Amino acid sequence: MIDKSEYLNISQNKNPFEQEDENEVLYTKTVSRANILKQNVETIIVSERKKEEQEQEKIMNQIIEIEDFIEHNPQMVIYRQGMKKKIFLFSIFILILIAERILYTSLLDEEQTLIQNVQKELDLSITSSEQNYAQFSDNYLWKIVSFGVGFHDSFLLSTQFIATVYVSVSDFVGIKLIFTTLLGFYFIGVLQMLYNGPLPFWTSDQISSPLCVQTNAHPSRFVFTVLYISYYFLFCLRFRVERNKRKSDSEKWNLYKKIRIIQIALGILLVPYFFFVYLSGLQFIINVALGFIMFYFYYTVMCQSNLFISETLAKVSINTEQAKRNIFNWFIIFIVMIFAAYIVLLGTNAYVDINWIGNYLNCTQNNSNFFLNSQLVGPQHTFSIITVLGGLSGAIFGLNHTYNHLKQNCVKTWYKGTILKRFLRGLIVNIFMIPSWVLNYYQNELLNSDFVINFGFNEFIIDIMHYFFLYLLLFGFIPVYLYQPFKLVYIKKQKQKDKSMTFLQQSMQD
Repeated sequence: MIDKSEYLNISQNKNPFEQEDENEVLYTKTVSRANILKQNVETIIVSERKKEEQEQEKIMNQIIEIEDFIEHNPQMVIYRQGMKKKIFLFSIFILILIAERILYTSLLDEEQTLIQNVQKELDLSITSSEQNYAQFSDNYLWKIVSFGVGFHDSFLLSTQFIATVYVSVSDFVGIKLIFTTLLGFYFIGVLQMLYNGPLPFWTSDQISSPLCVQTNAHPSRFVFTVLYISYYFLFCLRFRVERNKRKSDSEKWNLYKKIRIIQIALGILLVPYFFFVYLSGLQFIINVALGFIMFYFYYTVMCQSNLFISETLAKVSINTEQAKRNIFNWFIIFIVMIFAAYIVLLGTNAYVDINWIGNYLNCTQNNSNFFLNSQLVGPQHTFSIITVLGGLSGAIFGLNHTYNHLKQNCVKTWYKGTILKRFLRGLIVNIFMIPSWVLNYYQNELLNSDFVINFGFNEFIIDIMHYFFLYLLLFGFIPVYLYQPFKLVYIKKQKQKDKSMTFLQQSMQD
């Protein structure tokens, strides 16, 4: 309310009655204007409230539409169900990890007795009357089954597969396999040093093995590697099919079903293979189970981060300008990773458990192998797994060199072409793997040679140099200096309208 007394300013010079009338008029006008202003303010407030209500209603409608889309869209239903399954499996696996640490010792004792009895029942091991320790059946089938369990063999097999994919199937799928697989090798090696679990034939002289593996077995690196490379490769192929704009939905669905069938068939075939490895005395069931859990965690993270991984790897490998800037950063990252693994090694026993040494020596005597050094058994040998970082650094330099050269020559999607060209490229890259296999076979003799001893080289230095130059050759020099001169690359000159696109965008689009 407006106080009337504020406007009753009676002047002494005027008639009191006239002054009162004027004040009355002034008061009436002021009240009228105030009421109009009040009505305008209320109108504005109401209008603003209506706008807010309309915006809130609009937002609520959008939320309802999104919820309806999530609730009823087939793809979102499948995605939601998949996420529920993943969360459920993650919860179960975390509980298993906790239970495994609590029950590990008792489970190991039970499994030791179990595998010992199974080998005897199947006549896979025979106790030597002279030495009183178990000798594994002299059968090449079991040597073939256990071939990929050792670190050097499994790493070269993985490299051979990735290199073949890189030159014959898809360069970018090969690049993703290089980075993610080698990082997986590194992390599983660090985990093996943390868990520090024995191999079955280490724990008992009545358990035999056709292969005297020196690396810790828990969690199983072999299971992790085989599952990850095969399933992640199929995932990358499926992802390419989904993003292929030139194929219809029916064609995509048919290809998707074929890939799913291959995944299921692969899983069915791997189960008996892992069982054969178990019978070889190279893996406990708990090792296999934990290897599978680590594979699932790592594989799920890689799949969920697929787009981010694709963009990052394209920048550090295909986009040569950014790759050159990141070389120093990669060097620092490698040093930090090696130092971190070394810190983990210091927290473990530098030597293998003394009770296991005799059983390992028995295995080497049975298989006519030579015992090199006690430091190469257990954590110390597991530490050598981080030599895969040498291969990773070689791949970074090699890919940078390859795509820098291809960019200068306007070569696009060089890995494509006829089936014959793809076959020849794959054949050449496998031929260039032969020297690495020869070096791997004679590595023990090389480490015992006077030349290596006098120079102060050891297995770690030889491996990291070997893998660096191997990956530099396979992914850097061969595509540039061998495939192009022999016309084994798919050369497609850039069109004028494409010149505005960066090389990174073209590679990601392909």
